[in-house]
Amino acid sequence: TNNLALSMTIRPALFISAVMLASATACTSTSDDDAGGSGAGGGKADDPNGSELRFLDQGWSDEDRAWMYRTSEGSRIVPTQWLAALRDQRGTRFTSTLSQYGFIPDPASDPSGLGLPVGFATDGGWTGVTCTACHSSQLKVGSVAVRIDGGTMQADFGRFQLGLLREMKATFDDPRRFGDFAREVLGDNLEEFAEDELSADVRVWLEEMEFRLSFANGAPVPGPGRVDGVGQATNETLCI
Repeated sequence: TNNLALSMTIRPALFISAVMLASATACTSTSDDDAGGSGAGGGKADDPNGSELRFLDQGWSDEDRAWMYRTSEGSRIVPTQWLAALRDQRGTRFTSTLSQYGFIPDPASDPSGLGLPVGFATDGGWTGVTCTACHSSQLKVGSVAVRIDGGTMQADFGRFQLGLLREMKATFDDPRRFGDFAREVLGDNLEEFAEDELSADVRVWLEEMEFRLSFANGAPVPGPGRVDGVGQATNETLCI
């Protein structure tokens, strides 16, 4: 459990690199061409919601975009196996609700197979966010969705964190839900005391997350598109 607590911190060097990268990404200039122009990075694709998806010409290739979306920068929010197994009281997977917090669906670019939105990355058994979770926008114009890499996010990051905490705590407090959760996380490794060890790890995660959020979200809660990338990340780092 000590290793679990330590893994939840953001390593300072990676944090500083992430902030610098975020600033550089946000300052990327857009082309005067229409969305989906012929330059590098412009083009069309299918949006998960059925719309035609176009990308502004930001000078990125598809490979550049996928790398930015999915390469970990050191963020450790929740163990990936836990995130994959977490469900609400109706049995709906938490991962399928992330667009409700304003994150941009993009399952095709997610190598984890979980269908995570833009800016969610998995690394070393953990899932966290990259700069692009907060520096990507998508606008709907008629039947066309326009992706703006480097734009201002529309997601409510604080509400997402609180929602994740709420569902994990509700699962932890309900023996039936936690039993289902443990069976999915542990699979064939459901040996004697394994569920007790998982329960102890979840308890540590809940305590750490509640403590971090008591500093990070503050008052008033930021709301959609208003996450303080420096203040929140710094607070989360220094409060550990």
